[in-house]
Amino acid sequence: PTATSPAFTYQSGYQSQSIVGPGRGYWLKFGSSQSVDLDGGVIALDTVAVTQGWNIVGSISQPVLAASIVSEPGGLVTSSFFGYSLAYSPADTLHPGYGYWVKVSGPGSLYLEAPPGPVPAAGRIRIDPAIGVPPDR
Repeated sequence: PTATSPAFTYQSGYQSQSIVGPGRGYWLKFGSSQSVDLDGGVIALDTVAVTQGWNIVGSISQPVLAASIVSEPGGLVTSSFFGYSLAYSPADTLHPGYGYWVKVSGPGSLYLEAPPGPVPAAGRIRIDPAIGVPPDR
């Protein structure tokens, strides 16, 4: 309620959202730095649908190492995950309550679980830091 903008998702451009939910990441603007309480149950694992190109994804109730994320189809190539705090910065861990930009080589799903279960390396995403940085706001 203290945001100075609507919540936006990103799918080939910014799209305003009136309802927010788990799994997706959202872009909101605030007038100043502040803490915002998020209510809800514990989410131990989640499946996040992604499209080819840039996506904003959320996280689960525990930190998730980016290198442990599994994809369907297995081995999707992604950029680094990027958080934002006055500027984009690569993140090796996705933290609860935050959204992260990631560019994906094709459509599919990302499976977030902490701690991750045993998964063959072929099922994990392949992070290519050379892919670039998220689009401007």
